[in-house]
Amino acid sequence: MKAKDTKKRNDYIVEQFLSPNNRTMQDIGDEFGISRERIRQILKDNNVSATAGGATARGKLRREREEQELADRTERRYYRTYGCDEKTVREINGGRELSNNRSPAARYKFYKWNLKRLQGLECAMSLPEWYSVWQKSGHYSDDSLRTQYGMVVVDKTKPVTADNVKIMKVKNAVNRNKDWYDG
Repeated sequence: MKAKDTKKRNDYIVEQFLSPNNRTMQDIGDEFGISRERIRQILKDNNVSATAGGATARGKLRREREEQELADRTERRYYRTYGCDEKTVREINGGRELSNNRSPAARYKFYKWNLKRLQGLECAMSLPEWYSVWQKSGHYSDDSLRTQYGMVVVDKTKPVTADNVKIMKVKNAVNRNKDWYDG
C-alpha cells in the first residue's frame, strides 16, 4: 500500500472510530481486513486513545444519558411536589434536610397533605409562594409556630392561592371556621 493510501486509510479509521456512530475497533478492522490490535496501533500513532470511541464511548454516552434522565426525573419530582426546582427548595430550606419536620419544605408538604385530607382542597401555591405568605406575616420564625399560628383558607370556593389564605392565631382560626392548618 502506498504511503498516500495508507494515510487516507488511517485518517478514515480515526474518523470512523471517533464518529457519532461509535464504531468499535473490531468493526473497523473487519472492514479493512486487519486486526483490532492493528487498529489500536493506528489510533495510537494518531494520538487517539482507545477510550475515545467505540464501545467505551457508547458506554460513556449511555452513562451520561442515564445521569441526565435521573436529573430530569428528580427535577420533575421537585416541580410536582414543591412547584419549583431543587435549588429553590434547598435555598428556602436553609441547608436543613428535606425530611426535617421543622424545615419549610416538610411543613409545606404537611400543609398540602392536611388541606387535601381534611377539606378535600388542592393547594395551588408553590413552596416559594407558601413560604412568602408566612414570611410576610412575620410569624414563620416564631419557635411556637406549630401551636400559635395557622394558615387558613379565606374562601373555600376559590383556589387555595396566596391571595386566598391568611395567617391567624390558632384560637382565632378555630373560632372562625372550626379548622386550621399549620404551616
